[in-house]
Amino acid sequence: MTKNNRFFDVCIMCALAEEAKAVLEVISRRCGVSFEQGYSTSDNYEYRYTMIQNNKGESLLIHVSWPPDNGPLETSLHFKPVLKESHPRFVAMTGICAGDKRKVKLGDLVIVDRAFIYDNGKIVIGEDGQREPLHDVKTYNADPSVLQAVRLFDSWKPVVTKLKRPSSMRQQREWLLSKLLEEATPQLQKIDLKELEKHVPDWRKIVQELQGGPGSYLTKEWTLKNPSSIHQLRYGKEVFPFKDPPQPESHIAPMASGSAVRSDNPFKDVQIPVRGTVAIDMEGAAFYMI
Repeated sequence: MTKNNRFFDVCIMCALAEEAKAVLEVISRRCGVSFEQGYSTSDNYEYRYTMIQNNKGESLLIHVSWPPDNGPLETSLHFKPVLKESHPRFVAMTGICAGDKRKVKLGDLVIVDRAFIYDNGKIVIGEDGQREPLHDVKTYNADPSVLQAVRLFDSWKPVVTKLKRPSSMRQQREWLLSKLLEEATPQLQKIDLKELEKHVPDWRKIVQELQGGPGSYLTKEWTLKNPSSIHQLRYGKEVFPFKDPPQPESHIAPMASGSAVRSDNPFKDVQIPVRGTVAIDMEGAAFYMI
């Protein structure tokens, strides 16, 4: 076989080029290998490939690819030729997704047991004059043998715990609010800049958000509008200030896919048809559908 026409043991697809870059870097570092370039015979798209050894000492030929653009349509158009050409024994898709903050935390691992397109169906105007989605959902499931194996798979933990995890926006925001409660630092300018950038690297964005809207927390002078309300948070149901968990967790759960990037926290709606949904992306359902 030519190097542009070969069979692969494992095909890994990423929705974005930067996700593929991360996969290439991790495999190269962990397995001590380097990747070569290959090109699809059907559309001349580039991919990367290498040979690694599994835990039994068997050789596995790895194929990593990414579509020219993100989205469910591009995923389908890109990945079908990949499967036809490479005939892989195992196929996976990896990347980032948005998580329901009530159930998952930044850096957690989501293993999708089933995926569905959440914006299929019809939108009507309800009796209250508000938009009401009527979902028409079909789920696409992972292979049962794969799900059975991953339920006890924990070899990822020692590797992931070594990675530096960024601070979540919630931890940064609550650290800042708590710091402004202190007598020595009642104003943003009173906080040492190095300390601020260490604990709140996104402080400019967070300050802007805390100053905006009718329920804003900060004044124009960068002080707390109502210190007593922030102080009361320490006696609420959740620990304040919030701290990110020291270690990531894994979640085997459904994921919803749509045609647009969402930043409006739509989980209440997407959990209507599949109540256990913990994550949202754009490409997962298209991948499982193929």
